[in-house]
Amino acid sequence: MKTINCYWELANLDCRVAEVSIETGDSFSEEILFDLEKNYDYIVLKFAVADYNHYLWATKHQYAFIETQLSLQKRMKDWHLSPADSRLLKNFSIMDVNDLSGLNKVLDKIDENMFTTDRIYLDPVFGPKYSTRRYKNWIRSAFERGASLQKFLFRNKEIGFGIARIEDNVMYGILGGLYSGMGLGIIAPTYPLLYEKKDFEWFRPKISMNNTPVLRLYNHFNFEITNVEYVFVKHISHI
Repeated sequence: MKTINCYWELANLDCRVAEVSIETGDSFSEEILFDLEKNYDYIVLKFAVADYNHYLWATKHQYAFIETQLSLQKRMKDWHLSPADSRLLKNFSIMDVNDLSGLNKVLDKIDENMFTTDRIYLDPVFGPKYSTRRYKNWIRSAFERGASLQKFLFRNKEIGFGIARIEDNVMYGILGGLYSGMGLGIIAPTYPLLYEKKDFEWFRPKISMNNTPVLRLYNHFNFEITNVEYVFVKHISHI
């Protein structure tokens, strides 16, 4: 049972946030959770699959199920695109964002209709305003810590962005999105193929099953599921 003080979320959500992850075989402490509820405004509980007794405990204590998170991976050498996918992908390109001016231009394009399946967006206590603020702060923070930010282009027109961290031969997908009205989601799972210098062996993104169209795309390209988490949340005090 792992507990995280998500202090950075105070600037995103105007409340004190704690996150608790309970993996298969972990010991479970009601006392720890009850203590967290005394000191935080919003608790996120992440459970492993088939942990039914803990799901019952969560619902009994007013935690609400809000999403399933999938961890995925694909080895870069295992990509085999169909002829149709290859033709479509030739229309795409990526461009590195290397400075704060470029970062701000990306952030300025993000609006409140971009992440409509996000759990913060869907939560009536938070909603689109908080979701958008949180994503922008998340991107800025990751960029400042050295993450790789790219603009997505379709026939040289900017349509979205992706941000990732590359370390130990792995590209970890942090976040990506298409600007409102852009229905070209194929770029989400495939943009690692567009890197000129592929100094990584694996691509490992994490997605929410709330976003069914993106889930279908990763399934289409035969990504392997490496972990599944069920996410419950509880508002202790309201904004």
